[in-house]
Amino acid sequence: MSKTPLSAGCNVGDMYVVTSDGFENLSRNTPLETHRIAVEA
Repeated sequence: MSKTPLSAGCNVGDMYVVTSDGFENLSRNTPLETHRIAVEA
C-alpha cells in the first residue's frame, strides 16, 4: 500500500495522520476505542 500526502486513514490496524511535516502515528497514543481522525484541508 502506498501512502498519499495530505490524507488520513487506517493502515493494517495502525492509525496515522498526515501533516505538512509528515506522517504521525496515533495508534501508540490513542486507545482502540477512540480511533477517530479529523482532517483539515
